[in-house]
Amino acid sequence: MDNPSIYHIYNSFAFHHAIDKEHFDCSIHIHDGYEIYYLISGNVTYFIEGTAYELNPKDILLINSKELHRPQLNGNCIYERKVINFTQDFFKEFSFTDYNLFRCLDDRVSGKNNLIPAYEVMSNNLDQIIANIEKCNGKDHSQELLKKTYVAQLLIFINNIMDNKKNEILILNKNNERISYIIQFINDNLSSDLSLNTLQEKFYVTKYYLCHQFKQVTGFTLNEYITYKRIMKAREFITQDYPISEIYKLVGFSDYSNFFKAFKKANGISPRDYKKMASK
Repeated sequence: MDNPSIYHIYNSFAFHHAIDKEHFDCSIHIHDGYEIYYLISGNVTYFIEGTAYELNPKDILLINSKELHRPQLNGNCIYERKVINFTQDFFKEFSFTDYNLFRCLDDRVSGKNNLIPAYEVMSNNLDQIIANIEKCNGKDHSQELLKKTYVAQLLIFINNIMDNKKNEILILNKNNERISYIIQFINDNLSSDLSLNTLQEKFYVTKYYLCHQFKQVTGFTLNEYITYKRIMKAREFITQDYPISEIYKLVGFSDYSNFFKAFKKANGISPRDYKKMASK
């Protein structure tokens, strides 16, 4: 398994414009806040919680902190993308009781309606708004305020798109209902026994079918998916001030030692250091 990329969003905002000219294996993505992913070029299949999006240039993906996701590069095309990561804290000035700026990111079934297709992006000038955000790289207050204004504008436009038109979802592997049920069961039972034997008995499938189909449909091995979803849930519990000595049980690890190793491997820091970082 390749090493994961864990995005910690310091100061509540990060903008990445990356270009890769050689093929590489993309890693698992989990992060603390929201992500808006804008593909410029490349042959990319993006797996998000059991849905495989076969992307076109100018497509946008919306991803929240509970959605496990991983891009897969197909071929040796130049891979260029812009990625905006932020938390709700970035928009403290724009908090209203009668308007939810994050509706397009939160009010979805996990892994569904993540895609804003290219024609919607272009017709609503979302690409230009993203370009404006990228230009706001100064440190002074005016640049910071302008950047927040552009990101808020982007979210408002996307909210309107989501409200007015159901997105066209391109799914590489047609909906596999059994795998969808298994994904839902895993997410609802992270504290329980989720061994291969348990899952094959519950869903009346062979181990080979389960492992092969799960990887094909989700882009993750079964063990990868379960481990990282448990780690994501553990991070959520840590930010809610649950005792670290109890969290490993709540997310299904057999002992603290295994939990500690898995958490540090995924995040690069220990659970206690993560708690210190999250409380800043």
